[in-house]
Amino acid sequence: MVEHVGRVSEARRYVVLEVLLREPGGVVVASGYGWASQWLRNVVAAPSVRVWWGRLKAVASRARVLEPDEGRRFGTGRRIRGRRGPS
Repeated sequence: MVEHVGRVSEARRYVVLEVLLREPGGVVVASGYGWASQWLRNVVAAPSVRVWWGRLKAVASRARVLEPDEGRRFGTGRRIRGRRGPS
C-alpha cells in the first residue's frame, strides 16, 4: 500500500497497488490506468510517500516514474519505483 498526498487537497490518500518486482530496498508497481490514475498524478507532484509491504510498515520512500526504456522490461504502461530513503 502507498500513502501519498493529494496534489490539490493535500489530504493523505492510500492506494493498494500490484507489485511487479521486489528488489532490495524497493518495489516496482503498475499503474493500470496510466495517467488517468489520480494516485500517479499525486506521486509525480509530491514524490515523498510511505510504503507498506511484507513486514515493513510505513517506510518513508521516494517514488519516481520509470523512463520508457526501464518500464519496457516489465511490459507496457507506466511504472513507479519506490525506494527507501529520505523523503
